[in-house]
This record gives sequence, structure tokens and C-alpha cells, in this order.
Amino acid sequence: MSKLFKGKILRASNVHYHVYADNHHYVAVVRGKLKKGKATTTNLIAVGDDVWITPTSPTQAIIERIEERHSKLSRRSPGRTPREQIIAVNVDYGIIVMAAHAPDFNKNRLDRYIAACSMGNVRPIICINKIDLVDEGYVRAEMALYERIGYSVIYTSAKTGQGLPELCAVLKESVSALVGSSGVGKSSLMNAVQP
Repeated sequence: MSKLFKGKILRASNVHYHVYADNHHYVAVVRGKLKKGKATTTNLIAVGDDVWITPTSPTQAIIERIEERHSKLSRRSPGRTPREQIIAVNVDYGIIVMAAHAPDFNKNRLDRYIAACSMGNVRPIICINKIDLVDEGYVRAEMALYERIGYSVIYTSAKTGQGLPELCAVLKESVSALVGSSGVGKSSLMNAVQP
């Protein structure tokens, strides 16, 4: 009988999953019997899932079992039949990145991200990026309500380095997912934190 190894999903598609287990990277497929649970979600397995695999070669494996999740970030999938699209699981913090300048600063979108985090047992942290491009006082006034009701807000600039030590402190001791619209600076922040 082949040995089972516990691993973590690093990247997921509909067919192949990149798993880190036993100090190796594997490209894995899902055992057929596991696919039964897919009806209510668009994806059975997501980034962050803890899984048990059976290696079939030095680089390939079969996913035998999925561990229970303690949190998840998800959204409703587009289309006529509403299903849940799981973005990431087993996440401690959802770092909601919004641009202070462009694209538009949208508090309705921020509220939707906060709701998605809260529903999935993920603690939301608001990260206002590109703070160097606007009147910081105005943005801080706009975010004062969020801070008063208990949300952490970090004001950052990937360009000047403002707020990066605070962001690093959050990322250091946790599993976090950065979420936000295209163009808000998620990649720039990650490159500034981890070149």
C-alpha cells in the first residue's frame, strides 16, 4: 500500500492541483470518489486546503482526502445557476486592498469584501494603498467609521514604503489573502514586502 502524506494546496485549477507535501512539490489530480461534493460549489478544492495525497511518481500524486476547513473566502459565481466560488481557505486574515486614488475608492465594494470575510470566518483588515497620491487626511476621515467599529486599517504606499512595516507585521505570523480590484496595487505591495 502506498504511503499517504499530508500536504497544502498551493495552486488550483479545475483539473490539476499543486500540492506541497513531505518537502516536495506534486501535481495532483482528485480521486474520483471525492468529486461527489462539487454540486454546490464551482471548485471542490481551493488554495489553502489541507489534503492527503498518495504519490504516484516523484512529481505526481492523487488527492485522497480533504481536511475540514476553518475558514474560507468565497463569492457567488457568475451565471444563471448561483453557486459558491471558493477563492481561498484556511486563511486567518483577508487583507482588503483598496486604492486611495485610482481605481475609484468605493466603500460599497469595501463593505462587500468585509461581509465575505466575516461570513467565511476570516478577519478583515483594510489596506488603503497609494496613500501618497491623495490628501491623507481626507482618506483617514472617510475610514474613521470603520476604525471606530473595530476594523484595522493600514495606510500604505508601495512606492514610498509608508505602512509596509505594519503590513509585514500582519503577514508575518498568519496566513493571509490579499483581495481587491484590479489595479489597486496588490502585486506592487507584495513585491515591496517580498522582492
